[in-house]
Amino acid sequence: MTEISTPQLAAAEELGKLLRHNREQQQLSIGDVSEHLKLPARQVEALENADFSKLPEPVFVRGFLRSYGRYLNLDETVLNNYLEQIIAPSQFQSPSAKEDGNVKMTYHTTPIKKPFPRWIFGVAAAAAIVGVVVLWQMKSNTEHQKQNAQTSIPENQILPPNLDSSNVQVLPLQEASAPAASLPTVSGSQPQPVENPASAPAAAGIQSTQGELVLKLRFRSFLTVTDKDGQMLIAKIVPAGSEHRFSGNGPYRVRIGFAKNSLASYSGRDINVAEHMVDHKTAAFTAGGSDDAAKQ
Repeated sequence: MTEISTPQLAAAEELGKLLRHNREQQQLSIGDVSEHLKLPARQVEALENADFSKLPEPVFVRGFLRSYGRYLNLDETVLNNYLEQIIAPSQFQSPSAKEDGNVKMTYHTTPIKKPFPRWIFGVAAAAAIVGVVVLWQMKSNTEHQKQNAQTSIPENQILPPNLDSSNVQVLPLQEASAPAASLPTVSGSQPQPVENPASAPAAAGIQSTQGELVLKLRFRSFLTVTDKDGQMLIAKIVPAGSEHRFSGNGPYRVRIGFAKNSLASYSGRDINVAEHMVDHKTAAFTAGGSDDAAKQ
């Protein structure tokens, strides 16, 4: 430590005696103070004896004395008065700082830039590829399901008919003949009326007029009909049991997605739909014209 003046030394000796007196009153040893302050015992003794030759710079001595006084619960005002007398504010600077007092220390904080991890690009690219594949598969599955809904219907599934009167002509059913049991009893002398089978219309048949195309579908199916000008007259899924009539612009190109047990007639002639199956479920034919599919 630097040399101190006589008044400073006198104040240091008084403070040292005060510290020793309070330590002994509290029955504390040099070792107890040394352990608490984390200082060597020789420096504790130097503080009490005002032996500054064994102590470091004034700024550290001031801190040692303050800690020692607070440990012994000395009055803070009294302690500060002693410290101001012992160590002047001009002594708080180190010798190197005194020699170069005009030098200002300037600190610059330079942020450390961490390189961007390249593996993130790989993860992002992989996620993008997976997303594209998933979207493509979802779109393909949706289109496939739509196509199956148009052309593939189980044979044993009979769906309720669509009650849309815009494309279905409802024909009145002929009243069934009364049962034989309900007929009045006739005597043996009266002739029995005989029903002519040829005069009874077929239950499941359809009839068409001249130049008219009539289609009756057994199952729900996708139906397309095109006239001679190439105009699409119908192209949609129709309900099971529906009947459709077209006239005035034949011949007609017909395609039935699920044609099993369907009926067709053109100009009063029946068309055998089963003969025009392009696979096990779809039928395609032309009604009218030179390549007329209708048969007598």
